[in-house]
Amino acid sequence: MRSVAVCLASLAILCASPALAAPPPLPPQTVAQLLAALAKSPGVYARYAEKKSIALLAAPLESEGELFYAAPGLLARYTRKPEPSIVVLDPQRLRMHDGKSWQTLDFANKPLIRQFAESFVNLLRGDLAKLEQQYRLDWTPPTQQDPRWRLVLRPRQAPLDQLIARMELHGQGLVIREMRVLEVGGDETVTAYSAVDPARVYGPAERMRVFALEKP
Repeated sequence: MRSVAVCLASLAILCASPALAAPPPLPPQTVAQLLAALAKSPGVYARYAEKKSIALLAAPLESEGELFYAAPGLLARYTRKPEPSIVVLDPQRLRMHDGKSWQTLDFANKPLIRQFAESFVNLLRGDLAKLEQQYRLDWTPPTQQDPRWRLVLRPRQAPLDQLIARMELHGQGLVIREMRVLEVGGDETVTAYSAVDPARVYGPAERMRVFALEKP
């Protein structure tokens, strides 16, 4: 179950302006500014590369794939390597496809998975109030010398605080470049994001397909 919780880890916002368009927004100086910018995104697409370091293994576990998000609460992670799989999240459940069949996990009896999933969606939605209920937030703003910022989230509530010691988001401007999840036992997952589309709009047919809204 830990692998399911940690794998629900994904997001990035990239703002680009074409010629003659309005100038790009100023880098966020507060966590409230960052989350307000995230809240404006109708959807997100990104590629990811992930390494999970486990104390009992000599080498980290690596995976690659794609992440999809559609406001206000649909999230999908498509793992392409080493083995194809799909994880789809909506407000009521988590669905997983192992390449052969779908399995559904009802949140009602899984408070740990529910907490982790809700916190990730709250971050994408830019819901500062709910994030502050779930986590202690530590924000390091960008400076002229270092344009990067850092946001550290430490769980306030059980059972999530029994699994996750902290999550660290690193970014620049409105782009989240990397997420680190450090578990209480010392295992660590590092996810890097690239090829980000911050304003992805999913048409009806694509939305049904990407988020497996049709009956599997």
